[in-house]
Amino acid sequence: MAANLCSFITNSDRPIEILSPDTSSAAELLSSDAEIECLKLVHKLPDEFSARFMSTLKSNRWIRSLVVTSCNISKPKPQLVRAVAAAINPGLERLEIRATNFSAEDGEVLGRAMTESGVSLRGFAIEACHSPLPRGLCVWVGKVQSLESLSISNTLLGGETSRTIVEETIAKLPMIQEVLLRYTNIAPDVGRPLGLVMGRLRTLDLRSNCLRDLGIEALIGGFLDGYSSSRGCTLETLNLSRSQISLEGFVKLPQLLAHTTRLRSLDISWNYIGDEASPILGEAIGRLRALEELMAIACHLRPGFFRGMRKARALVRFVADYNELGDAGAKELAGYLMAGPSRIAHLSLNINMITQSGTKELVKALARIGTLSFLDLSQNSLGSENASALFDSFVRPMEELKLARCEIGDKGAKALARAISRGGFRRLTLDCNQIGAEGIAAVAEAIAAAGCIETLSLTSNFVGTSGAIMIAEKIVKPNRTMESLDINYMDLGAEGARALAIAVREMRPDSALRRLIVGGKDCGEPGVRAIRDACARRVGLDLAVY
Repeated sequence: MAANLCSFITNSDRPIEILSPDTSSAAELLSSDAEIECLKLVHKLPDEFSARFMSTLKSNRWIRSLVVTSCNISKPKPQLVRAVAAAINPGLERLEIRATNFSAEDGEVLGRAMTESGVSLRGFAIEACHSPLPRGLCVWVGKVQSLESLSISNTLLGGETSRTIVEETIAKLPMIQEVLLRYTNIAPDVGRPLGLVMGRLRTLDLRSNCLRDLGIEALIGGFLDGYSSSRGCTLETLNLSRSQISLEGFVKLPQLLAHTTRLRSLDISWNYIGDEASPILGEAIGRLRALEELMAIACHLRPGFFRGMRKARALVRFVADYNELGDAGAKELAGYLMAGPSRIAHLSLNINMITQSGTKELVKALARIGTLSFLDLSQNSLGSENASALFDSFVRPMEELKLARCEIGDKGAKALARAISRGGFRRLTLDCNQIGAEGIAAVAEAIAAAGCIETLSLTSNFVGTSGAIMIAEKIVKPNRTMESLDINYMDLGAEGARALAIAVREMRPDSALRRLIVGGKDCGEPGVRAIRDACARRVGLDLAVY
């Protein structure tokens, strides 16, 4: 144990992690004033926690971040909480406590330690606390004048505690910039006091809470009452995902967005926008000239949204999966992309019921974007013609392309091969695309020549034995860069499996392959056995058989 700890401590660029420590030996190692910036304690706490270990942590002036996780959360842990309190030293900047229950007395002890003279905590986080947070702890945290970041997640706060957190903690912190209240079940009536302080925050994350329309209305009302035009709103990141907001809440949200001129990231995923609110919200977002990231997953976006947001030209990352946009929405989005210079680098439209008519317009718009590095059009009907046009428009390398279930066929695969040969992609997903042996041969030849792809998924393209041999000879055997290859459900056959096993055995010594996924039914028992034997001889290669 001591030797392992020594090896961690001498490597100061990574956190020190102590699992079930013998506290005496750990104390010896930590007492040498070692330069430890982050100490992580993960343990089952013994009945008596070594006083020597606690005092050692307190005296080590190098520790900047302390993360403590208890493996047993069935009851309060006074020894652990008081050990943490005793470990807080003047140099500590961030404290995280995970999976640890508090009694009221424990909360008082920890809170007092955080407000001791000389302590200048900048970040405090609690995660997965299954007992109610003591009110005393919330009040004491509100006295930590240096605190800039407060995070509470996976912890049920409820009505009374959530009001205490906002009114007695957040509102009393003069330096607070980041508030994360995720999966905490805060009550809708907390919206107003939270709105009063949100104008001076930079980040507000309320994901997975039952705010509903009532809570959003209260949040907006509080914000407008507390807003100062002379000071302005400093909010840069707002996350309202999974907050059970419906049409009524989104119709009113523009009142808030009108004042968030510095907003750079907005997440409204997993709510319900609908027909009426879509154009209203789109216009409000269009006025956010600094907005770089918009997350709108499964929120029922409807036609009219993209027409309104045409002036939002700073957008870099847009994710709108699971929205059933259809062809009308796709054509509107294409109009937005073509309305002016675009900085879009990350575009995801997975499962949006777009047919080849809609994707045709999208492909024309995408051809004009020179900044695209990530594209996901999975489970929309692209077709071989549109796919060919899309691939031919790629003149610069991309980080990732995901086109699962897009019906690109052999013709599209051949066009993709040409794009790969131009520098292509680092990660490529082509599952369920009706690609046969002819198409896979072109792709395999291009990959072998380009040597740039790191992750490739070809699941459920029935290439047969000849395709399997091409994959083995052109992708697996000469591979230098590919780390993960998924060829599950591809009808490889026994002969194809044997060819794959031989290719694995004959891979280059410097091959990067670390994960190989094959189908057991495709290869047959003898084929799977041959592949297993070959993979067992390659250190670091993980084989998954489905």
